[in-house]
Amino acid sequence: MTTERISTAEALVAARESRGLSTEDIQRQLKLHPRQVQAIETGDWASLPGLSFVRGTVRNYGKIVGVDVEPLLESIAGTTKAAELRSAASLDEPLRPGGMMGFGNGG
Repeated sequence: MTTERISTAEALVAARESRGLSTEDIQRQLKLHPRQVQAIETGDWASLPGLSFVRGTVRNYGKIVGVDVEPLLESIAGTTKAAELRSAASLDEPLRPGGMMGFGNGG
């Protein structure tokens, strides 16, 4: 049995539709917000929270609809960037008084 290989977001949508699945089915099974499913289905990778999220979610979407999404994942790799990590506080600032290591109640 040959698994259909998907290389575009449009082909992923077509595969979903051909299996009689709705976007709500995908949202429920992947536990995603509707805007996240819409971003996946339109190929709007930049609006999603980083490459790891995109790769994992697209891979799971492919499993639900029964297709091979590796060609799509390969095309995505160069178009998304890792989520930007930002510190909550500057390391140059002193710790707040009243607790060890800034945790409040002494611990």
